[in-house]
Amino acid sequence: MNYKDHFVFNFKDLKSISIWIKKKGSKFIKHIQHSASFEDTMTLFQQILQYHIEDSKKNNNIQAGEWPPKDFRVINFIPREGWRFGSLIVWSTTLEYIIKKDFKAKQDLYNKISSKKKRFNKEMRNREKEFKPIEKSYRHKVYGHSAYGQSRNDSKTFQATSLNIFTNRATSFNKDSGDIQYGSQIIRVGDEEIRADEKFPILTFKKLCENLHDHYLEWFKMYSELLERFYGIAESEYKDYFENEGYSIDSISKR
Repeated sequence: MNYKDHFVFNFKDLKSISIWIKKKGSKFIKHIQHSASFEDTMTLFQQILQYHIEDSKKNNNIQAGEWPPKDFRVINFIPREGWRFGSLIVWSTTLEYIIKKDFKAKQDLYNKISSKKKRFNKEMRNREKEFKPIEKSYRHKVYGHSAYGQSRNDSKTFQATSLNIFTNRATSFNKDSGDIQYGSQIIRVGDEEIRADEKFPILTFKKLCENLHDHYLEWFKMYSELLERFYGIAESEYKDYFENEGYSIDSISKR
């Protein structure tokens, strides 16, 4: 897949249900649909990715040369790439917390309404396992707060490495792709080695986009399946649930 197509999902194809309900003379609408934050953040990520593509085209010769760089174009490009890389880390972690809460709430609602129970426990564990390396390292130790500024039993070498990733000093060229990469440089303090549990995943901006796209594709599939299940619930089951909650149903619209 061409990385320029990352974060493009057909949210309009997902099912949605709107339920008009009443209680004590007041009318409400209950929408059951995908997370709007999910869709909006994917649009934001597309814009960040597009800026990377345009910036790279303007500086299409930066991938050849020495390290540390002396070409001013490379020197100026690095902080912009670091800004994009860090932005994806921070926004994706915040979005992860939102999606997890939203999906769990919808799953719980589905199981309260439908007689056909379904829990996505295995899928939820897989999503957590996929995202954990990014969250644990780059978000919690660099861009959310640094291991240097807020150390929690972190080695001095890890603290120094965290600080230099944050300031875009601990970067290098990926030998295969020629892209700027993160996590490959270790800033040692004295003769102290970095611990095995302190290593940063080696990533380029493109690789991060690829990993996140694959991760969100799985979330998209989960939403698709869950909303299909909501779509298949009989109106009588919706009626029974909301009447037990003290509401009456005016109408149900499915799209």
